[in-house]
Amino acid sequence: MDRVDSALKKEFYDEILLQSKNYATCRETFARYSKEYPILAKAIAETERYFATLKPLFESTINQIEVAGFARAARLSARRFASEVSEGAEALSVFAKLFKKIRLLYGCEWRTTIAASWARVRP
Repeated sequence: MDRVDSALKKEFYDEILLQSKNYATCRETFARYSKEYPILAKAIAETERYFATLKPLFESTINQIEVAGFARAARLSARRFASEVSEGAEALSVFAKLFKKIRLLYGCEWRTTIAASWARVRP
């Protein structure tokens, strides 16, 4: 890391810091190798300071206030996102173009006909 350009080193450090804040497994892995690599030790220390700063805010009473309509908006957003992903996958999938699309209304089982006899199929 000593021969690397400082801009690239900063970019690398920022990425390590981001991953250690967002993913506990990355944080654990970085901590395991932090003795060998000082840049990891620096990122782990920064991440621990970040979470130490957030902890009082998380325990604060302000965190218990709910915004009207937020839960509904989050559900609708998740549903809209799932629909967009499905539509995108369907548009780009070779298999979706080959087979007929069947929507399930209830349950998690569906049936298909094989040689004029009904067979049970589970997704």
